[in-house]
Amino acid sequence: MKLKKLLPLSLILAFTLTACNPPADLITEELSDPDFSETLPLDETNETEPTEPTETEQEEPEEITEPETEEEPEEEPEEEPNQKLNSADYVLDVKFEPIYGEVEFRLLNPQYIPTSYEDLLDYYYDSEYETMNFVRYEILYQYTPEEADTIKGETSKNDNLIYRARVTYDYLNQKELNIEVNLSKPGSSGSQFEGDPLYLPGQIYASPIVGLDNPNWCVADFDFLFAIYNIDGLDFAYYIANVEAVRFVDSKYLNLDMELFNVEKSVITSTINNPVKYTQKSLLNDLVAFFREDWSARGYAFDNTDNLVSQMGVR
Repeated sequence: MKLKKLLPLSLILAFTLTACNPPADLITEELSDPDFSETLPLDETNETEPTEPTETEQEEPEEITEPETEEEPEEEPEEEPNQKLNSADYVLDVKFEPIYGEVEFRLLNPQYIPTSYEDLLDYYYDSEYETMNFVRYEILYQYTPEEADTIKGETSKNDNLIYRARVTYDYLNQKELNIEVNLSKPGSSGSQFEGDPLYLPGQIYASPIVGLDNPNWCVADFDFLFAIYNIDGLDFAYYIANVEAVRFVDSKYLNLDMELFNVEKSVITSTINNPVKYTQKSLLNDLVAFFREDWSARGYAFDNTDNLVSQMGVR
């Protein structure tokens, strides 16, 4: 064995350590970041995890506003045309319990019996009275004879009865009312006009109401007196006339002059032997429209019914 050709042990150890642990400057050079200054942009397929913004950095989503469109005006519903009703579908069938027995009948003054609608107006509208009202009222109760005498006072010695009535609607001015009045009606429990019996509490009427000399009571004009009945949801006006010659007719209002059946012409209400006589049947809406148009065309003013207040407070 030739030992002189072997490397010294110290050199062998030094070589081994160098191979396993390279110098620091060599390590730094190999592990340093490469130069990306000339690298191409990342490919679109490369995905990176997005980082969520903080609360202050989060942007509110933009509100998407639809383009404004001009709103088309709503079309007003067309009024339904006036249709002719079948009168047979609206026949008055009401039962009353009379409170008066046999009575005597008064005679009408022949000087004041109109023969037409024109006569009626000529009589009603004299030179000193050029206003009109047409109101709805309900009979509340009848005053006792003693109370009626107190209301009528010394200026009136007739035996007319006095009723308390509530006026609820002004048809010409188209407004609701709540006015109580003392209402006088010609006739008594023993003497009445034929075909025009006394009121019953609860009955509803429409007519002009006018005041006379006595401020404590007023009257319903009997030339334009209508009983109001609701039949199957519609209001009908039944004309209480002293003569059948007066009629309200206008071709524009199809339900102004409806067929009147025999069962509707004579109805017992408050008095056993004095049924009320109806001579014309009208749809109330048509009757009111006719009066408003006709009276306005004639130049008649419509009364302010707010002043229909009785001054007498017996009860």
